[in-house]
Amino acid sequence: MGIYLRRAKSGDAEFLAWVTLAASRSHLARGLWDVIIGADEAGCLDYLRRLAIAEPRSLYHWSSYVVAEINGERAAALCGFEPRDGGWAIAGEAISNVQRDLGWTDAQAAASYQRVAPVWATCMPPDAGADIVVENVATRPAYRRRGLADILLDVITRDAIRRGCHSDQRRSRVFDWSSLRPQARWFRYVQHSCLLQRAGPSSRSNIPSRDY
Repeated sequence: MGIYLRRAKSGDAEFLAWVTLAASRSHLARGLWDVIIGADEAGCLDYLRRLAIAEPRSLYHWSSYVVAEINGERAAALCGFEPRDGGWAIAGEAISNVQRDLGWTDAQAAASYQRVAPVWATCMPPDAGADIVVENVATRPAYRRRGLADILLDVITRDAIRRGCHSDQRRSRVFDWSSLRPQARWFRYVQHSCLLQRAGPSSRSNIPSRDY
């Protein structure tokens, strides 16, 4: 099995849209993005594809991802970002720009906010203050159980250490969307924070592209 790791590129936007949507759903039929967007599968993927290339560059931008390929096929990806670069605040601006480009009305934006409001109000834990946050990890079904997520996590962690990061935060959220009456039933949440091995700061990011 030839595994090749690389930084994501703008041409990966469609694949990264699938990664973001799949990660939000986990093992369920619907996830957070289904509720935010309120569209069918194609509509959700189009929205997230646009978000992957939208300005300003947010945590959902293609530049935040690392991609694992197997025999030239995109197999898995992971998002790693530094909150000090703007994090979720910039994501909100990028999301607003995507909705504008899609021609959303004020009523559509308000309906989206109303649908997801119970999550923001009751199901979001406090920020752990980590130097780097890992989210949106997913592997294509055909390539699962080959350790790709572990490999991606190892690479993003090593890169964070090289850049002077000292702690990371990894989040996994799964919601039961059948019970938004009036609050989401939050039935699984995992947050892992840890200290990274201290390393001297680096002037540039250097995710290696290499064969395993």
